[in-house]
Formats: sequence, C-alpha cells, structure tokens
Amino acid sequence: MLAAIFTARGVNAALTGNLYSAEVPVLEKSPEEKTRGAALALAEVLVKMSGDRRIAEHPAAAPLLASAEDYVQQFRFTPNDTLLVGFDGRNLQRAMREARLPVWGNDRPATLLWLAVDFGGGERRLLSADDHGEVRTQIEAAAAARGVPLIWPLNDSTDRASLTVADVWGGYSGMVDEASVRYAPDAILVGRISRSSNGSYFGNWHLQLQGEHKEWRDGLGDSVHRLSDYYAVRLASVATTQDNAMVSMLISGLDDGRAYIHALSTLEKLGAIESVQVREARGSTVRVNLKLRGSADQLRRSLGFSRVLVPDTDRDSAEFFNYRYAR
Repeated sequence: MLAAIFTARGVNAALTGNLYSAEVPVLEKSPEEKTRGAALALAEVLVKMSGDRRIAEHPAAAPLLASAEDYVQQFRFTPNDTLLVGFDGRNLQRAMREARLPVWGNDRPATLLWLAVDFGGGERRLLSADDHGEVRTQIEAAAAARGVPLIWPLNDSTDRASLTVADVWGGYSGMVDEASVRYAPDAILVGRISRSSNGSYFGNWHLQLQGEHKEWRDGLGDSVHRLSDYYAVRLASVATTQDNAMVSMLISGLDDGRAYIHALSTLEKLGAIESVQVREARGSTVRVNLKLRGSADQLRRSLGFSRVLVPDTDRDSAEFFNYRYAR
C-alpha cells in the first residue's frame, strides 16, 4: 500500500513539478531586479497554471502581478544572470479562483510524440528520447512554458521492430497505435515535418485522444502551444457560483490496494475537484463524495481525458457518477 502511494505521488510530481517556478533574465543582483524578476516569473507561471497564453493581459491578473513577491516561496540569482523563482502554488490557485481567472490543475495529459523529421539531403528519421538537437530543444522549451508533459519514444529494438519512420510518414495510424501501447500515454501526437530553406521546420500534425482526432499544419513551438490550448479549453476551470457543489461517485474494479490508491490519486489531481471523501467500500466498489471547484460538466470533461477511470456502462444510476478502474 505504501509503495503504491509513493509511486502515484512520484508520477504526479514528475509531471507537474515545474508548474510553479520560472527562470527569467535579470540585469543585476539587486532588490529592484528581484521585484521586477518576480513579476516576470509570475507572468510565466500564470500561463502554465491557467492554460491561457495571454493571461497577463487580463485585468484581473494585474493585482497578482503587482504583488508577485507575496507568493514567492524561494528564489535565487544564478551565475547566468537569471533569477530562478519558485511560487506557492496553493495560495496562487486560491488567489486566481478568487479573481475568477481560469485554473488548470495537475490533470495534464501525458502526450506521446512520434515525430518524423525530414532534415533534407535524404535524411529522414524519428526523434527519440536520446535526441538533443534543435528540433527537440524547441519543442521541449514550448512544452515547459505551457506545463505540458511529453513522452518521447525510446526508439529501441522494440520500437524499431514495430514502427519505422516510413510508417509514421505514410500515416499508418494502426501501426502507431500498436507501438504506443507500451508507453500507456493519455494522448498520441504524430508529427511529420520538413526543414525549409530558411532552417525552420513546418508540417502536418495529428492528435489522437480517447477517440477524438484533430489535425493541423504548423511549426514546432506553435504546435505545442496549439496542443496546450486544446487541453486547457477542456480542463481549465473558472470559479463560478456553482463552486463547492457535491457529487457522489461509484468506482468499481478496485481489486487491490494499488488500484484503490491509484484511483483516488487520479481524482485528487483533477483541477475540477476540491476534495475527495471516501464514504463507503463494498467489495471492489467504493463510493466517494467529491467537492467540486466548478460544475459537474467540467468534472466530466476532466474525466474524459483519464485512462485510469472510465465510464461504467454496466451501471445505470442518475444518482451517482458511475466509473470503473481501468488500469
């Protein structure tokens, strides 16, 4: 049981550990630069926490930015003329909700990225976890700026036996699906991009998420921003008069302690949920009360991104949210 608890928390921390910190350039190591840098860093953190790239332009964000130092937990000047600032995420979330700003919690889909790159000159390959070139650097920078966790394929013997760059370039989605199973991602993003004469990269992208499909053409960083926008629209919630509503959920399929802990930790990291209270356990089914931050519809949208909890079609009750443990 304890192993399950620490495993679940470790995964969550790996995905969301940088949501509340940012590193910004400064001119000098002075109190004035600390104040200016804290505001710049908070502007970047608010983007990650809200899912809105233009959140700093929102009038309701102005008081937060003006008092940025009130939310600082730690900061340090680095040898590279930057200021690294860490903020109190809990207090920031509270302040954002009071200001009626959107808040995107820790429910961030882990996206597996199959990226086929045509570098020109006959070189075409799939990027992997071992690549450290400019393409991956640009993508990772955009993902970090938006707080979006990405999974890069290992491109080991198992991957190479099931999927090639030609398969990805040819759009063989069935082969991509099979090769993706081992990574258990929340979503799959396939990119087919080429290097242009000016050195930039541009191409076709296809997102697959729980039966939904979305396609677009764009560059590297812009595609990550588009991906984050797509998630945030569905998962970020704005405080409403319906806040703190209570709903009950039945979760079936909890056959052991690991499943129980995994299911509860999944609920606790959803931005739409304020708190989880276990009310009753019978066999492999548990009833929980959920205190919501927003509406029941927001909760349904959040759960729609989950592969851990899926609708239990064997149960038909309007009184409860009926879900089953699927992992």
